[in-house]
Order: sequence, then C-alpha cells, then structure tokens
Amino acid sequence: MKKITAIAALSSVFAVSVVQAAGNGTINFTGAVNNQTCNATVNGATGTTAAAVTLPTVQANVLAAQGNTAGQTAFKMDVTGCAATNPASAGTVKAYFEKGANVDSNGRLINTAAGGASNVVLELVDGTGNTAIKAGDIAQNTGNYVAISGGNATLPYSVRYYATGAAGAGAVTSSVTYSLIYN
Repeated sequence: MKKITAIAALSSVFAVSVVQAAGNGTINFTGAVNNQTCNATVNGATGTTAAAVTLPTVQANVLAAQGNTAGQTAFKMDVTGCAATNPASAGTVKAYFEKGANVDSNGRLINTAAGGASNVVLELVDGTGNTAIKAGDIAQNTGNYVAISGGNATLPYSVRYYATGAAGAGAVTSSVTYSLIYN
C-alpha cells in the first residue's frame, strides 16, 4: 500500500509540472508568396553563367590588422523582365546572398585559392549604404530594396578585401550564391 501511495504522489508532482509548462505563449507567422519573376545579370553575365568581379591587387600592408578593408569594387545586378499578375504592384527587389560552403560564421566569403593570401576574406557591401552584408543572415530581408520600374531594376553592390589578421600575400578567390527576393 505504501508503494502505491508513493507512486501516486510522484505522479501528481509530474502532472503539476507539466501543467505549469503548457501555454506560455503564442507565435504568429506571416509571409507571402508572389508570382513575380525576374531575370538577373551581374556585370552583364546571365544567371546561367557565373559572373566575374575582379578586385584590384592591393599591398598586404594595407590589410595589416584585423578589420582593415581595401580594394572595394562595385558591381551591379541588372534585374529585367519582371512580370507579375498585376504590373501595377511590381514592388521591390534585392539580392539575398546565401549561406554556403564558402561563407564563414561572420557572413564573409572564405578565400578558396590554393596557397592563397592568408588572413584575407571577402566582404560583400550594400551599394546603397556602404553597409557590410552578412551572407546567409536573415537581416538581409530588411532594408535597401530597389523599386521595380517598367519591369526592371538595378541593384548596386560592392565587394572588398577584409583582413582577419595581418595579411600574407597571395591570390584571393571565392564565390557566393544569391537569390532574388521581393517585397
């Protein structure tokens, strides 16, 4: 009889803690799906051809300390042929730079050149505000969308060298995947 009482007492303790944990809050999710379609070219290369952006050669001493940047190079994405069910609501567009194998934990692009420059990564920059972009970061979903006008838009961006420590000389190569997102 004592065993049954102890089990019943423990059961009621567990039941109380389960009841206390339930119903702590609500999360509401919102979003949208549209039928916007656009074609993109980066510096003239279509979405099926990898675009090439060539940064200038810089001296290692300008990248002597962590956080130093150099060689900022502008590139643009021309977005054309945007079509929506309702052309009057064409909206806005921007690029979302994806998290991938070449992206470090800070959203910068890892140098993949064999025997390349040491302590150097590439940093993407928003061309409308000169703000660093963290590839793969959800914060890219806000701000600096460009209006689609006549089915077209031009998205300005830049890329620059970023020192993670005192740079050593060598080649710098990387890549990033992007998607177009609409608002």
